[in-house]
Amino acid sequence: MQPSVSAPRAFGSGLYITLVAALFFAFELYGPTLDSPFQFDDKSLPFALPNFQNLPLTSWIAGTRPVLMFSYWVNSMLDGANASRFHAVNILLHFLNSVLAFLILRYFLPARWPAAFLAGIFLVHPLQTESVSYIAGRSESLCALFLLAAYAIFLWRPPGPISWRRSAAIIALYGAAILTKEHAVILPVLLLLTGINTARRDWRLYAPITALALAGLAMVAKVLSASSSAGFNTRGVSWDQYALTQARAIFHYIRLALIPIGQSIDHDFPLSRTPFEYHAWIFLAALLITAAAAYYFRHQYPLASFGVFAFLILLAPTSSIVPIADPFAERRMYLPLLALLLIVAEALRRYRLSIPVGVFVIALLSFLTYQRNRLWADPVAFWLDTVKHSPNKGRPHTHLAYAAVTAHQCPAIAPVFDEALQRMPNDYHVLTGYAKILECVGQPAGAASLLQHAAKVRPSAEVYELLGLLYGEMQNTEASRLALEAALRINPDSASAHWAMGLWYQSAQDLTNAANSYRRVLEIEPFNRPARAALRAIEVNGPGDR
Repeated sequence: MQPSVSAPRAFGSGLYITLVAALFFAFELYGPTLDSPFQFDDKSLPFALPNFQNLPLTSWIAGTRPVLMFSYWVNSMLDGANASRFHAVNILLHFLNSVLAFLILRYFLPARWPAAFLAGIFLVHPLQTESVSYIAGRSESLCALFLLAAYAIFLWRPPGPISWRRSAAIIALYGAAILTKEHAVILPVLLLLTGINTARRDWRLYAPITALALAGLAMVAKVLSASSSAGFNTRGVSWDQYALTQARAIFHYIRLALIPIGQSIDHDFPLSRTPFEYHAWIFLAALLITAAAAYYFRHQYPLASFGVFAFLILLAPTSSIVPIADPFAERRMYLPLLALLLIVAEALRRYRLSIPVGVFVIALLSFLTYQRNRLWADPVAFWLDTVKHSPNKGRPHTHLAYAAVTAHQCPAIAPVFDEALQRMPNDYHVLTGYAKILECVGQPAGAASLLQHAAKVRPSAEVYELLGLLYGEMQNTEASRLALEAALRINPDSASAHWAMGLWYQSAQDLTNAANSYRRVLEIEPFNRPARAALRAIEVNGPGDR
């Protein structure tokens, strides 16, 4: 299904002035996030961990996404754990992707203004904020950079069979994309969809890229086989239930693209366990009808039909039959949004878009994106907004509690948790989050009661560690010891629990066991400076008990 295109045109000098203006505008639009701290999954990445400066490069890139982690490592080496620099790189990546989006759209559109308008939507659309404002969202934007560059090279080539040099460039970018995020493996399908009529003559590209795709699929299969949050081992959801759910999710993504209201970093998107739950069968039928219509009208509306199938292809890694613990996430729309813009491009090829209307649309989307980024800049307001849009989901409450404690806003947030506890009295996240709030406002007994309840709901190392530390603050040394020992029985490799145990032994003047606890911390985290300093202090003062 190869849509007809106009001959490539040269780019005028005015375009470069426009690009500079767009770069400044991007930084103005996303500027509020430059003051935003690390949030959500950011805190589990190496740059947010204690003593990250001491981690060797090999530790950073040892996982399945070495190119992504290398970009974080470069950020860290240049300016440490400065969140604003990480945000600045994300904004720059998004700008570069918007330039590549313009090149791709310009290939399909006969006039520069419609291509610039659609690329502008890609730049300013609020649905893109999670991939740009969220530092962990760099996996999407950096992966998209390689994929879009590869696709642009594929499109903007001389007539005739593709050359070895161009094929090598595409394959190199494809490999970098896979090593940034696994869902990039889908690119060959998009290339084939685009150039199906010339696939045989372009064997220089398709033969090696197919081999690389198979290797990528093998890597993905290995990752999924060892994962409990993605793949067919995901708890609580089967492949058919996930497929039914994604039929709904796809149309919800489209709704957010058309009307970007009700955004959230942690959507409460329930599963459809049967075709009738949440009317999943209607969405599945609508999806099949849409695909059939796109195929039927492929000659009459080639670019729109191409956009429909490209959209489904780009969403397939996360919205098909392979279960993922979180069935809906806005960042998954980062690249598929461009496919939806190709559908709009069909209309712009046929009907003239007036500049005032285009400017109004860009201005409206820019306003919504700027407001969204202002939320990102204020963690308490951001997580309050998340809880507002997902009131029956417990996980956002954990992050709201952390943000409130950090910002010293616990008294103002306590009523939110009181309401949440009434709705979800047995939710682990609400219980532990509320406990932190109560501890913050000086109610340790209430906090301990909530943690005890949470331990019954989910007896995790985390909750027993929190209990141990809280009992220590309450001067209940025996209960503190028992709770910390319970944490270590559940997770013997918890560095934080061993650290807390070391503090307990020190408070009990048992320096021998305290030293052993700190040594265990260093076995787990060799570059943990506090543990090393505490151990050195004990060794200087003597190893014996006091």
